[in-house]
Amino acid sequence: MVMKGLFHFVNIEREMAYTYFKGSLDHDSTLFGSHVILAWLTPQGDEREMHKDKARELVKNKNETSKLFVSLFDVPPGEGLGARRHAVWSKMHEVEPDGGFIHWYYALTKPTPEERIAELETLLAKENHTLGTGHILNNLGYINYAVGNKSKAKSYFDEYIKLYPKGSNPYDSMGEYYYNEKDYDNAMVYYNKSVELFPGSSSGVNMIKEMDKSGEPSGSHTSSEWQIWAYSTAAPSYIAENATVLNGKMEPLREGTNGWTCLAANPRGMSDPENGWENPHEAMPVCADGESMKWMQGFMSGTIPEMDHDGFAWMLHGDMGEDNSTPMVMAKDDAKDPSQWIESGPHLMLMPKDPKTIEGHTSDFNSGSPYVMFGGTPYAHLMIPVSDYYQYQPRQ
Repeated sequence: MVMKGLFHFVNIEREMAYTYFKGSLDHDSTLFGSHVILAWLTPQGDEREMHKDKARELVKNKNETSKLFVSLFDVPPGEGLGARRHAVWSKMHEVEPDGGFIHWYYALTKPTPEERIAELETLLAKENHTLGTGHILNNLGYINYAVGNKSKAKSYFDEYIKLYPKGSNPYDSMGEYYYNEKDYDNAMVYYNKSVELFPGSSSGVNMIKEMDKSGEPSGSHTSSEWQIWAYSTAAPSYIAENATVLNGKMEPLREGTNGWTCLAANPRGMSDPENGWENPHEAMPVCADGESMKWMQGFMSGTIPEMDHDGFAWMLHGDMGEDNSTPMVMAKDDAKDPSQWIESGPHLMLMPKDPKTIEGHTSDFNSGSPYVMFGGTPYAHLMIPVSDYYQYQPRQ
């Protein structure tokens, strides 16, 4: 029971892990390790404290590694907690270098993502794995995604599914991958599979509910219904609900009343015209006020925008990448300076009538502050990052 509990624990199937560890104590109440894991899985309160006290009592006559394991309860909280926890796992790893569970936590508590990836790859290369390797693949997928290695992350999640096809968590992880990529159709497929395999999966159930709230229509991405949803949600709902929405031919899909216009703005076009934009991010939709529409007309025609005053435009689905220094560069490989390439997440833009009025702002898109894009050109504008701005290109 303990090994089954550990297997589900490392694979983030916590509900099942809890059941097995509780069962192990019904069979043998002296299992200090089960008390440790149950304390981790139990919310703050009397039950958690009971498991911690039992673990401390039962470990007194055990070996050094066991005592170090229980000592994790006593690591002081606050700044530097991660480093202090890693120090404990490092001692355990020194004593038992072949312990797979210990090595796994030793890797996960390393200071930097790059160190974690390297140590997990070392662990993966070992020959004997009592808990399998699925959880290692899963962690490698998440950490690679976090540092921007998206294709590598997806390959690890694919491998995880092949290795553990009857598990709930591999599909949950792939669902999260697609959700973060704003590919909600595929995300829903994988979350549904996760819940089908384990209806008690709180993560899968909650994400399905969350996506149902997003309102994305099912069916073809070429439909008017999908396009209206994808383009209008580039702005907050209080703007989106009364905005005009245009299709690729600049024909109204929906007439609005508030002076804002929403449309796809990716000059590269669709990667799959027959089936429409892959997702809202590929479409690069913008919701612009009247002055920003004048700015966009000038930008797309290569003329100087003629505006009466400053304008604003929302892009909450982000963009597919821009050379921050030079307009109309379509790929990072074509940028004069690749370090100036930025694939933006959600943001608001200020389009100035006079570009000189924003010259005092930084052009550093890693600053987290509003920054100037296309500085020194007639198309200079202010990029204003909002929540999740760095989801496509991690902040350096």
